[in-house]
Amino acid sequence: MTILNDNTLVPVRNLVDHKVVYVIPELNRRVVFEPFQEKKVPAGELRALNYTIGGEILLHNYLNIKSEDLRNEFNIPSDMVEYDWTIEDIRRVLTDLTNPIEELEDALDFGPDGIRELLVDCAVK
Repeated sequence: MTILNDNTLVPVRNLVDHKVVYVIPELNRRVVFEPFQEKKVPAGELRALNYTIGGEILLHNYLNIKSEDLRNEFNIPSDMVEYDWTIEDIRRVLTDLTNPIEELEDALDFGPDGIRELLVDCAVK
């Protein structure tokens, strides 16, 4: 595991189809992620977010960090494959009848909250 410098920019993607907003008062930062938007965020800002109230929940369930080193640092399970799903994966699982039902069941049982919300919303639509 490599420790990333605080200034290293890390791609972060919004997992859900609604805005995700976080505020870090110590850094005087307010960041808004539009639905499915991807931004490059400094690793130090993500570390600060992890220690704010609710920040850990956002990082584990609603924002996708595209750095294995930071995922390990924030204790995001490496075996949670749904963490990297996109809207196309959601549609595939719901509409492609050749996929095993266990893939959908695993996503509903073990996936991040944001992915579960998307599954339910897309299924209802």
